[in-house]
Amino acid sequence: MDRGGCGVRQSDGKFFYGWVIAIASAIGVACNFALWVNATTGIFAGPLHADLGWTRDEVMKATLFASIPAILAGPVAGALVDRYGARRVLFLSYLLQVLVWGSFYWMGPSVDGLYLRYALVCILCHGTTNVSYVKLIGLWFNRRRGMALGIVLGGVGAGGALWSKLTQWLIDQYGWRMAYLLMAAIIAVIVLPLLMILVRNTPAEKGTFVDGLPPTPGVAHQATLRGYSLAEVTRIPHYWLLVASLLLIGIAIQAVQINMVPLLGTRGMPPQTATTVQASLWIAIVFGRLSTGWLMDRYFAPRVAICYMLAPMIGFVLFATQSGVGVSLLAAVCMGLAAGAEIDVIAYLVSRYFGLRFYSRIYGTFYATFGVAAFIGPYYASRIATHYGNDYTPALWACLATLVLGTVLMLFMPRFPEELPAA
Repeated sequence: MDRGGCGVRQSDGKFFYGWVIAIASAIGVACNFALWVNATTGIFAGPLHADLGWTRDEVMKATLFASIPAILAGPVAGALVDRYGARRVLFLSYLLQVLVWGSFYWMGPSVDGLYLRYALVCILCHGTTNVSYVKLIGLWFNRRRGMALGIVLGGVGAGGALWSKLTQWLIDQYGWRMAYLLMAAIIAVIVLPLLMILVRNTPAEKGTFVDGLPPTPGVAHQATLRGYSLAEVTRIPHYWLLVASLLLIGIAIQAVQINMVPLLGTRGMPPQTATTVQASLWIAIVFGRLSTGWLMDRYFAPRVAICYMLAPMIGFVLFATQSGVGVSLLAAVCMGLAAGAEIDVIAYLVSRYFGLRFYSRIYGTFYATFGVAAFIGPYYASRIATHYGNDYTPALWACLATLVLGTVLMLFMPRFPEELPAA
């Protein structure tokens, strides 16, 4: 029997199904639309330029149309998850994602078609993002919530590494149009059926309890029913402090993450080598999220985040001052550690500071904030590089300063509340 119900077994000795939920969710997260935007936009930029004549800036501008709608789409998706459960929202969202991704095959010569598709995938498919999965994990886990979130959100790193290499291979083998179509087919044939078979909204649907433990006074109730409403959290100062910190950190990290392949291309690195460097960043994300999850179950989460932000600061300096494959790989790994920490930490902090009663819609506002950062950072880094003759160095130094400021804000986060308001 697992002592305290904290491991893989329930109090009755049976395997705790929550870990199946965590692994299935990691697979789903690895194929969500936001990760696809981050991992593939820079890779498609070259082929789209060669075939349709669109500049790198025009292609990177598409991230705007996949980011700004998230200001509304994130909270709306969260509200739908809170009301209907994650499973229904996931099914519809991935189905729509298949249709939108497949439509890239028929894209015409106008860049407006690219922008329209990026906007549609954000508006219609936001339920495929962390917004759905983090609420799901919150309902299944309390004591090991940090570790479970680390497993789930580690799927971002695994998916980023997979899509980086697979996308480049599909383009090389079949061309960019067929690459989009085959990527949609993977979601339709493998991911969507798998999620529908494995995912259940609550432990009760599998005849078990949170953490696999029978209810005890206070614990189960707080894990499922307590928390602030969205209107209430907007009046809490550390909600806005957390928003500002995530925005600044997200701008800095996303600027390099999405521009990785173009950045390395300006330094003469071949596309296949550049995608290998990018893949190393995504692999580091897996380690970053698993390790932060484990640490947050044991130490104060904002301090864990601050420690992890030291690595990308080193990465920015390396990218700005050095070149070469070896140094680029090291810098990418440093960046990946932070990219593995920020969303994992935010997901955990929202549950501890604001509760689970309206978790998805509250977390949706943070995911929307991250979406805005995912536009601002990559687009303006690309514009700055163009202004300086395809030199990303000034943008890298600006991102470093932004990252430092966002990290400093984390120092002012208060302790977790001892009790949250009841329903």
